[in-house]
Amino acid sequence: MRIERLQQTLKEKNIDVALFFSLDNSTNTNTKYFTDYNGLGVFVVTKRASFLLVPEMEYEKACQKYGKVYKTEKKKYLLETLSKMLSKNKIKKVGIEESKCSVSLYKNLKKSLKSKYADISMLCAEIRMVKEAREIKYIETACSIADKVFAKICKDFKFKTENELRAFIEKEITATGCELSFPPIVASGRSSSQPHYEGNKKITRGFLLLDFGAKYKGYCSDMSRTLYVGKPSKKELGYYALVLGVLETCERRVAKNVKFNELYNSTIEMFGLNSEFFTHALGHGLGLEIHEPPSLYLEDKKNIKDNIVFTIEPGLYFQGKYGIRIEDTVMLKNNRLKILTKSRKELVIIK
Repeated sequence: MRIERLQQTLKEKNIDVALFFSLDNSTNTNTKYFTDYNGLGVFVVTKRASFLLVPEMEYEKACQKYGKVYKTEKKKYLLETLSKMLSKNKIKKVGIEESKCSVSLYKNLKKSLKSKYADISMLCAEIRMVKEAREIKYIETACSIADKVFAKICKDFKFKTENELRAFIEKEITATGCELSFPPIVASGRSSSQPHYEGNKKITRGFLLLDFGAKYKGYCSDMSRTLYVGKPSKKELGYYALVLGVLETCERRVAKNVKFNELYNSTIEMFGLNSEFFTHALGHGLGLEIHEPPSLYLEDKKNIKDNIVFTIEPGLYFQGKYGIRIEDTVMLKNNRLKILTKSRKELVIIK
């Protein structure tokens, strides 16, 4: 079904063949999505057929994952073999993932296949954007694991440094057999004013921003919660209530045919004069990758639909003082909002 959807898109865009390259040790996400294969090689999709072309050492592994596999003696012969295989067809337009195609690879492709080239990255991203039932189940499990880790943090908070807390998050997630969706963010006090803070210092009085997720069977979760160490001031409580109110209002507004950028625009309106301290998009899609379309930002005018999993993460960041972010992973199901990250959002105060 996934391949058929891609082939239909190739026909609509008049692209003769799509090529997905895995020439180093990193997984090609689209090859993984369409074939479940994550080794070296090239995944080839024409309007009517599809196959994997892999080095001989990967042949057995590839055959276990996909029905039609060809092999070449060594990796360095992949392009030469591919060119010979495709030379029998009239290839006028080739689809490639530009963001994953090095200058060297592109030059070699142009020599091998003298055709026009088109970027298919967004075409694939839009196919992957609407999740299947199995994918949703995996993401729900990943969210549940993150929720349990957060509950443990709140129940017995005894961490002295950011690294100590970060290590606890990593240990708890990997103990379940999962991977991390991304390196956890643990930002204490003034550090919390940096949305993507990296560092290690003693956990001090003030807001403590946590952003982390688990990856279950390849599928990511993402969640942010902000705690407070010590006794918050009325002003700090007011800002926290503002961010939480914006999140909850945005979640209530999630519905079919609402555009993703409309949620972002409404957030700016709700923050009012404080919107200058909201410095990033309202959220993003996720799945096999932690950041996938859609983007809850100005330019994304796609409509919300059932089974698109995305985050909503309003925040305020006061440079050199503190920051607050609260983030849920959510989706629309039968035109009803489903919040997949269920951790409490009331401010947790650590005394």
